[in-house]
Amino acid sequence: MYVAGSENKSVTNNTGIAKYWKNGVAVSLTDGSTSAGASDIFVLGNDVYVAGTVNDITGYAKAVYWKNGVQVSLSSGSVDSYGFAMAVSGNDIYVGGRNGNSAIRSGYW
Repeated sequence: MYVAGSENKSVTNNTGIAKYWKNGVAVSLTDGSTSAGASDIFVLGNDVYVAGTVNDITGYAKAVYWKNGVQVSLSSGSVDSYGFAMAVSGNDIYVGGRNGNSAIRSGYW
């Protein structure tokens, strides 16, 4: 069983670490240097895909996905964007989410 989510770095630090759990064993996707979270997970064969969000040094939230622990950015970081849902069909990878600061738009990458 797989579950995606995040865990606080410490009691006094509210920085989230993006993680997924496989059969109760945690796998960290980020190191906690900036806040991040995982929202959805999709497993296809031996590949594990996770949709989520990482706050980077620009101060914006960026929609991302991880394939087998390797992060792929989906947005430029010039507006906030969030990755919420993950799907894979053949060689096509889909992440559902939203972006925009004042005019929020839902969509997918």
